[in-house]
Amino acid sequence: MKANKITNLLLATAVCGVAWASMGAFTDNAHKNVGDSEKVRPSQGLASLAPISHAHYTPLKAEGNNGVPYGLKAEGVSDRAVTLSWISPEPVDGYFEDFESHSDFEINSAGNIGWSYIDADNKSTYTWQACTFPNQGQKMAFIVMNPSQTSPATDENPDFTPHSGKKMLVDFCAVDAQNNDYIISPELSFDQDFQVSFYARSYKTGTNFSPERIRVGYSTTGKRPSDFTYVSESPYVELPAQWTLVKYTIPKSAKYVTINSVSDDAFMLLIDDIFIGTNKVRPASSKVARAAAKNPVVGFNVYRNGEKVTAKPVDAVTFTDSVPDYGDYSYTVTAVRQDGTESTQSEQLQVNVPDTRMLPFEDAFDDWTLHEDKWTAEQLDGSEESKWSIDYYEYGLVDPAATYSWSAKDNYNEALNTRELHTADRNNTVLRFQLRLRNSEKANVDYLSVEVTSDGGKTWKEIKTYDNANGGFEWTTMQFDLGKYLTSDLFKVRFRAHGANAKWINYWYVDDIKIWNPVWTSGKLNVVSDAEGSIGGCEVTLTGDNGAVVKDTTDANGNISLDRIEAGTYTVSIAKPGYNIYRGSWQVNSGTDNAFSARLTKPSVSLSATSMAADMAAEDYAVKKFSITNNGDGELTWHFGTQAAKASGDDSNRWETQPSFTASSDLQQSIAFDGEYYYTTSSVELGKFWKYDRNGKFIEQFSIPEMYYALYDLTYDGRYFYGSDYSSRIFKLDFDNRRIAGIIHVNSTNASDQATIKSLKITHISYDPDRKGFWVGSFTNMFFINAEGKMMTGVINLASSGSVAIYGSAYDNVSPGGPYLWLSDMTAENTDQIDKVLIRQFSV
Repeated sequence: MKANKITNLLLATAVCGVAWASMGAFTDNAHKNVGDSEKVRPSQGLASLAPISHAHYTPLKAEGNNGVPYGLKAEGVSDRAVTLSWISPEPVDGYFEDFESHSDFEINSAGNIGWSYIDADNKSTYTWQACTFPNQGQKMAFIVMNPSQTSPATDENPDFTPHSGKKMLVDFCAVDAQNNDYIISPELSFDQDFQVSFYARSYKTGTNFSPERIRVGYSTTGKRPSDFTYVSESPYVELPAQWTLVKYTIPKSAKYVTINSVSDDAFMLLIDDIFIGTNKVRPASSKVARAAAKNPVVGFNVYRNGEKVTAKPVDAVTFTDSVPDYGDYSYTVTAVRQDGTESTQSEQLQVNVPDTRMLPFEDAFDDWTLHEDKWTAEQLDGSEESKWSIDYYEYGLVDPAATYSWSAKDNYNEALNTRELHTADRNNTVLRFQLRLRNSEKANVDYLSVEVTSDGGKTWKEIKTYDNANGGFEWTTMQFDLGKYLTSDLFKVRFRAHGANAKWINYWYVDDIKIWNPVWTSGKLNVVSDAEGSIGGCEVTLTGDNGAVVKDTTDANGNISLDRIEAGTYTVSIAKPGYNIYRGSWQVNSGTDNAFSARLTKPSVSLSATSMAADMAAEDYAVKKFSITNNGDGELTWHFGTQAAKASGDDSNRWETQPSFTASSDLQQSIAFDGEYYYTTSSVELGKFWKYDRNGKFIEQFSIPEMYYALYDLTYDGRYFYGSDYSSRIFKLDFDNRRIAGIIHVNSTNASDQATIKSLKITHISYDPDRKGFWVGSFTNMFFINAEGKMMTGVINLASSGSVAIYGSAYDNVSPGGPYLWLSDMTAENTDQIDKVLIRQFSV
């Protein structure tokens, strides 16, 4: 950025470094962002407003401290960067405003300093979908915002946190107009040139948010807009989406100073900590005084362990020091005055800089951030922007993860590298993470390599490479011993996505990463039953509170020997066909013998009859009795299957309206009936199911672990429920035990069917009890598969006679002339809404 002829513009980030603002000409954005989900027109309806709270102002006395800086403290330690702050011994000559004394949500608040405002655009302002607050949507220049007092509170939003304290000044986007809002200082009378400085930022910038624009100026006469001369770069300065220090020098002849918002279709301009005064060093607190120094403080020197670490005096009351190594350090600060004299040193501050490289290293990405002190993205293919980010698939992921997403890149090669790590036990260093792949098409082979370096990145060793040759896969726990790869105690790990073309990778997901020196112990697990003794062939899953997942199968004697297992509390799940599913808890301790014995139970059933017959129409009902006796020691769950004679139904009243009920407002879109209860799923509440009796009375809501997917349809075979998530796979669901009993993948040995399977996205599924399989298909087709997913018929085109969009189907072998497949066709005339639902009858 070019320096202005009158002064220089300094835009510095709140922590360290320099970020320059951008300039541009006034343009008409045609209000392209009005539809953004966070911006709401005031006429769109407001919730009840929160009460206004009133602040009480208490002036702070400026302290001298004999000319020595005081209040030295460590604001934070990040790796080997120590950020310090202190209080200047020089009184403030001017005005400092942090808005803490202003009343919450007051429009154009004068405060104790006496600010004045001009709302030159004279327009209503957008409200915020995230919350409600008093005076929202009103005509205004600026409003005092307290994020902790909005309804609901927004103080945990990292983009809406004041620079200091709890309050800040905000200018909301004007409705259907460019902003033109002024905050103007009280009348000034300085005897020397002075500075105006403040922190400002855009709420957000990017695709849906234009950056905020400001001008800074002064007047030697009055407070009318035409009175001001602007010292900021012409025509305006654009602000980034981070707190940025804006600083100008103003001539002593100025009577007023203004900050003018000229944003065009942005959203929220945030301003905080305004200083107007002659101090060479900008103060950091709201001490109001008029005591101009003849020999002012022009900066500060910082000393570490007695050695000066500032090349020249810093003109701020904060400093970030990069220490040479981890350890303990002592700091002092001195004040440097205009004549070059230096004060005595402040009181010492002791700071410990811990070795952040030491294990464990853990990241679950729960705060939706790739932290720079943990991760570095590396574009090995020379591309400018990394595709590694924190993201999620359009559905199916219940928490954020590090992801590599699809793109149009050819010969791509991008890595996500950990920071340098330090192990205290090289031969006992373990890496564990969760990995998942969503893959659209197997058009080419794409890879994710997990690699490690012990020489600062000069060479990388492969730990494991995964590919999409067999399509996507669900969350899987991966664990590796790193000792054999390490030649130094210092190392890095990286996840490198590479391949010929990334178009068909929806996402590689990496989550719950842990690198550590575990404390191992051993254990033994045994599975028995009262009737049969030891039971072999049991599938055992141990899920630890430490993140460990152990899967194994019992041997012929019902045992699993665990020579290496972490201490912790484990949930034990055991499954064996014919037995009740076992669930229990095992506390595994280090330094002791750990043994766990699980006793499985199983029902043993005797029936008074294996079948019953009744000569009746399908729409009728009859009552017959039979007895079920459980002679075993396990809980018995039984299902009563019905089989009506083909074509035995009466269709004379087919289209009469039957009793109906409203399920809920949770966008439940799939339904199946097991003869006694209705079950539904939701496209919003993923993995959840609702149960109703035949009269529509709500029974319960339940979840199935690891079932994170929106099901487009449900069907029932007398024991299990089945549904697909708009892919070529079908989930087999055990509602009794709340588990995924299996996943069926549509398959075929015919080469001609492969294109259909590759593009298949199942939107309807019906169980056919006559053929013991399923009718499945997408929006426009259908075909039959057996219980193993093999295609048994050719593909039937349902769109040959017009446009169709099939969501859901039902098999009917009772209606005369059948069997039939009833198809729900949600045909739409346009993309805005479904305007009708057709029920199509198809003879099979």
